[in-house]
Amino acid sequence: KKSILVLIGNNEDIKSISSELIEIDSDFKVIKRDILNDCPNFFLLEQIAKYYFDKDYSEYDFMNTFLFREYTQKEVSEIGEKLRKLSEKLDLQIIQEIFEYFDIEIQTVENNKKIVKENEILLEVLSNDSNKIFYIKESKKPKHIMTTHSSKGLEYDQVIIFCDYYINRYSKKLKIEENYVGITRAKEKLFLIEEDKANTYKNIVEKKMQEKEYKFEDFIECL
Repeated sequence: KKSILVLIGNNEDIKSISSELIEIDSDFKVIKRDILNDCPNFFLLEQIAKYYFDKDYSEYDFMNTFLFREYTQKEVSEIGEKLRKLSEKLDLQIIQEIFEYFDIEIQTVENNKKIVKENEILLEVLSNDSNKIFYIKESKKPKHIMTTHSSKGLEYDQVIIFCDYYINRYSKKLKIEENYVGITRAKEKLFLIEEDKANTYKNIVEKKMQEKEYKFEDFIECL
């Protein structure tokens, strides 16, 4: 079995498309990414969330991933103690202590038109058990539906994208950043579905490939 991701361009269309997909295969789930992605100190917040949700993620994993330098056993013990305290009791002060330990200042970010601190956002994420899907390795191969923005940093064996979402409807130009995020989620196979009869997406991508002396058919099989 393969992990599968279906990328939809916006939350409005997810409702209609997901209902059709779930009728065909009930294993599909709509996933809404948590708000940590928008935080300036996402990398640190992500490691804390991994430790909290994933019981196999140790303080050594935390230090190996977060620090780009050698660390001492004393440092491992100290950060491990703080992480365990947070696992036992969700508390803003403990999160702040972790930030202070690495001499990192807590930033603010806009969330639902309100300005909130990163430690408050992390507390909200950790308080919702459904968020663990983003921080643990699933033994079962998942089938997910989400927006391109929500999929940043995730990988699936097979990814299905609808090309029309990556074309600006007014300028008819390629949304380069969104397209990059979409096509790089796939580890094995990427399926491109273009409903536009003018083949706008194919023509734009093909032109860019030709600039580098490649052909569309070198990478993509058209069905």
